[in-house]
Amino acid sequence: CLSVMYGVLVTLTKLLAPFTPFIAEEIFKNLVDEESVHLQDYPLGDKSLLDEKLVGEMKMVRQIVEQGHALRKEAGIKLRQPLASLTYELDKRLECHLEEIIAAELNVKSVKHTHHDHIDLYSVQLDTKLTPELQEEGEARELIRAVQDLRKKAGLTLEDKTRIEAPNWPERFESQIISGTGSVSIAKGSDLKVIKL
Repeated sequence: CLSVMYGVLVTLTKLLAPFTPFIAEEIFKNLVDEESVHLQDYPLGDKSLLDEKLVGEMKMVRQIVEQGHALRKEAGIKLRQPLASLTYELDKRLECHLEEIIAAELNVKSVKHTHHDHIDLYSVQLDTKLTPELQEEGEARELIRAVQDLRKKAGLTLEDKTRIEAPNWPERFESQIISGTGSVSIAKGSDLKVIKL
């Protein structure tokens, strides 16, 4: 870890030197026993280190995510609202960690694959049917966002413990709302309020 961190910092000082000359010089001199960062060659990328297969797969992930966002927009469903699944059609299945990226980016519970014979042709289907549980989870996330906005407006920090008052909330997600907002409890109230304890 230390050798990687050292290499990153030395390279970073060379990259920063034209923009922040004094701080880059100070960091560089603390790291290496050489005259000046400004006398060093500007770092060049080593293309031999690129994983071309991964770069190609990430390009496909980006295209699937972009199409998924377009389908969400077309259906008028906010990104905060979780959806059941996305299905992509491709000649081979993407690796699990890439499907996890797609799921996180598009806020879907699962990513499914169907086979397609051509590598450059693909299609994406988004399951936009909202079950009651998915709707409640979306409401919980919307409430968490609203509470976080109120906390921010009140100038509260992460250490500040609060109590929430709200007209209603999905009780199934009560513990998630409490933990996601740094609160200790939630109670019925006429309006949404965040009370510092």
